[in-house]
Amino acid sequence: MTKETIHAYKKHFLDGCINYRIPMQNKSILCYALADKLIEQPGNEELRNLLIAAVSDDNFLISHFSEQASEKKSKAAYKKLQKKINKLTKKIDLQKSLKEQWEHISSYKTLPTYETFLEFSSDYEEETEHLCFLFRKCFKISEKNSPELYANLHHFVCITRANEEFRDIAPFFFYQLMTKYTKQLATSSEPFSVYPKQLWEMQLYKFEKDSDSDYETYYQLGWLFRKLCKYYKKLEYPNLALCRYAFETSSNLIQWLLREDEEHAKKYLSPCHYALHKLPVFYWEMDEPSDFDIYEMFSVNTDADDYYFNELYEEHEHFDTIIRTYIIKEHVEYIIQFMYAMYLDAGRVKNLLLEIYNNCIAKEKRSKEIPKESMLVQIFEILTDCMDIAVTTKVGGALG
Repeated sequence: MTKETIHAYKKHFLDGCINYRIPMQNKSILCYALADKLIEQPGNEELRNLLIAAVSDDNFLISHFSEQASEKKSKAAYKKLQKKINKLTKKIDLQKSLKEQWEHISSYKTLPTYETFLEFSSDYEEETEHLCFLFRKCFKISEKNSPELYANLHHFVCITRANEEFRDIAPFFFYQLMTKYTKQLATSSEPFSVYPKQLWEMQLYKFEKDSDSDYETYYQLGWLFRKLCKYYKKLEYPNLALCRYAFETSSNLIQWLLREDEEHAKKYLSPCHYALHKLPVFYWEMDEPSDFDIYEMFSVNTDADDYYFNELYEEHEHFDTIIRTYIIKEHVEYIIQFMYAMYLDAGRVKNLLLEIYNNCIAKEKRSKEIPKESMLVQIFEILTDCMDIAVTTKVGGALG
């Protein structure tokens, strides 16, 4: 590998972005715009390769403010980038395979059947009993209030055991079954119909309510899925990557779990989306000019800022909700405008922050107790967070 090889690779990348008119003032807008273009042209391999390289980049391909690296450092960075690209490409190829498998399984019109003798087999007793245990613990239903649970779950265990494709998705199958047919599983003494179309139907949760009971419900659902995967992993027959792919595409619960239970992200996401989740899809450059430093931009008093962020927890959370609701529910365009302006127009960044402050915070009585500059820092951080989610979602949609 020579200096010329590295230079040619960078030039090829930059020329490709210029050819597709992709903005490159920061990594976020670069990845977002490439992903958007790839969604428009899903079979374009050149765009796909440009996006994979951009997502995998860590201040090597795009570095506006850093000093030029030495030849030795450039070679090391190039090798590191190629390793990341290869690793991510394999996961993206796997994602395509998972999608095809899931499309096939979810196309079933009815559940598979099984030989009647399996109903009387004692081979699956331990499995059925463990499923009963997980069900009762998750939904806090006693044995007395779920008299038909064992018989009903045993019926569905026989289905998964008799069909290889349903064995592959056993953890996800039972998760969907338990969450969508909770009452029937617990109490129905008569056979009840379960149709795949309804079983796999998208489940949308409303996360607006901020109560302890809602938190516990969503957390327990995540717990149930993780425990089902863990149990079936011991039986060595499920395809956990496929189960996680199906899980993340079956409801919006994944959004809540990634926010509130991030430590278990790997156990909820498919390999491709977990890789994207962990990659620095956006970053602010270390050597950015002071014009774009939020603390310099508004001459923020760091002591007052620390006090607000660390001591005034209730006020901070209160305004966090107001700002996020205003941006996400009413003015999502601010996220894109912010993304475009960073490292291109410091004046526009400043005006965006002031505009949001004046429109949704200034009239709030409680805002008088908090330094305006600290609230502008909070708006900046929320915009950055929203931008990260927007870019990751867009990239995930384009690549997986």
